Amino acid sequence: GVRFTVQDGGPGIPPEDVKLIFDAYHRAGTAKYRGMGLGLAISKGIVEAHGGRITAGNAPEGGARFSFTLPRA
Repeated sequence: GVRFTVQDGGPGIPPEDVKLIFDAYHRAGTAKYRGMGLGLAISKGIVEAHGGRITAGNAPEGGARFSFTLPRA
């Protein structure tokens, strides 16, 4: 497969939110933006529809890390 990873330098994902981050309408209690909380749920649906897997967590050096893997064509 092919793996894509995006990482930021922000505060990371609160541990209690990591398991819920891909749920529709879920927003971390620390979120400082407006929105419906659908973007990551939609992303998960698209990746899984193509036979892939998406994950989220915190990078060892700080910040959030999102990765998804898609099978090779």
